[in-house]
Amino acid sequence: MLSTLWPFVLGLATGWFLIIRRARSGVSLSDAIIIVVTTVAIGMILRVLFGQGTALAFVIVALAFMSLSFGGWRVVLHLARRKRP
Repeated sequence: MLSTLWPFVLGLATGWFLIIRRARSGVSLSDAIIIVVTTVAIGMILRVLFGQGTALAFVIVALAFMSLSFGGWRVVLHLARRKRP
């Protein structure tokens, strides 16, 4: 499990570094896109560099999981804020 996890943890840390560096809150949908894309891209690059697989199905599942995990709550928050009077 750790051998699969560590590349994505480094990618996630990089994504948050970019968000913080830009003085953003990390709550917006555009922040979610930056975090998801950075996490998956760096995670997959590190997996290739260290001889782990990157089958297309794995990339799709990782992208879907990260999008729902890192972006799902932001979508709910965005919709809740729009419904307020």
